Amino acid sequence: MMNIKKYFTPLPETYRLLQQFYAPYNQRLGEMLNDNRWYTWEQEIDDKIEQLKNEQDNDPPEQTINV
Repeated sequence: MMNIKKYFTPLPETYRLLQQFYAPYNQRLGEMLNDNRWYTWEQEIDDKIEQLKNEQDNDPPEQTINV
């Protein structure tokens, strides 16, 4: 299995878009399974989005070298 984090860090907006798209399906699945883990998944995604935003804010600007 490949470590995606090593090669690509998704934008927080990507997580938010996926969260919004899948939210009704996850809610319905949770109801069908009588399982509330799907609701806690929403909070985990919110936490991940905040983490990514904080990482972006703390990243130093890229330096370019003119040759």
